[in-house]
Amino acid sequence: MRAYETPINEEADIQQSIREILTTPQGDRATRPEFGFPCLERTGVPRSGLTEAEVRETAMAALNTYEPRISVGKIAVYWSSSNRLIDIIIVYTVTATGKRHTTAVFYPNDEPEADWK
Repeated sequence: MRAYETPINEEADIQQSIREILTTPQGDRATRPEFGFPCLERTGVPRSGLTEAEVRETAMAALNTYEPRISVGKIAVYWSSSNRLIDIIIVYTVTATGKRHTTAVFYPNDEPEADWK
């Protein structure tokens, strides 16, 4: 079997897709400018001044739009001590199988871990 014929592990593919959606700044792709996560600067760093509700709502909307294979159950948002978004944890169900999974998306942060909320 050739490498390109290897069956894709759907669970890993979905997790990769979630991370790609939530780490791509909206407008980054010329052919799909609406794709991505509007809470990010063009550099991929989370915008300052975000609220928890804004992050949850925009993450939910992006995942519902660009990852139809899942149903999102819960989104947990974690912040640094200076109120910068540092990670998002997504609990979701794969629609085809009914299996529940969790994945994390991490963002650049230059603060010591002890300062995270």
